[in-house]
Amino acid sequence: SAVGSRVKWGLFKEKVMPEDIDRSANAEQGRRELREAAARDLVNIDEAERRRRATAGTGLAVAAVLLAG
Repeated sequence: SAVGSRVKWGLFKEKVMPEDIDRSANAEQGRRELREAAARDLVNIDEAERRRRATAGTGLAVAAVLLAG
């Protein structure tokens, strides 16, 4: 189940402790807006995960070029 966890590096799940979740009105509103945008744009990863995947992809591309050369 996805409740209480988040995806890291596209492959791994990380547990999220309930006390670590910001329950303020602003945070709840931000999450609501992110969910609406994800449903509208058909995406379900956040910007931090997108950056991690870009970093991993760049690293693997460099490694592939080095190995091919």
